Amino acid sequence: MAQQTPQDIATNSRCFECIPPGMQLQALVYLFAQIAGVTDPQTIINGAKCFSCIPPGMLLQALVYLASQIAGGTSSGDVLCVTGADPTTAPSGSCGIAYRIDTGAIFLWDGANWVFKV
Repeated sequence: MAQQTPQDIATNSRCFECIPPGMQLQALVYLFAQIAGVTDPQTIINGAKCFSCIPPGMLLQALVYLASQIAGGTSSGDVLCVTGADPTTAPSGSCGIAYRIDTGAIFLWDGANWVFKV
């Protein structure tokens, strides 16, 4: 599938308007769980802790971005969660974000090294 523009995504998502507003995030979690092959809700909750640094107002946008990448986007990077030490291993792709769970620090991969940002 070719990469879609934000307008394409908005247009194509209209067929899901029947999902009640209170269930939209849960529906996305379900879809991502199906893609990942995860069936245990506790596994999802534990894994979600890594992304607690995403501001609440950006969660839906982050999910839409990830879905667009799965559907044919051009991302070639990783989001890593680390504890106990700053990241040292390069991401598998050309870009990456590392979140240090124990301190809340965020690092970006500059192509050669992890650079502390927050």
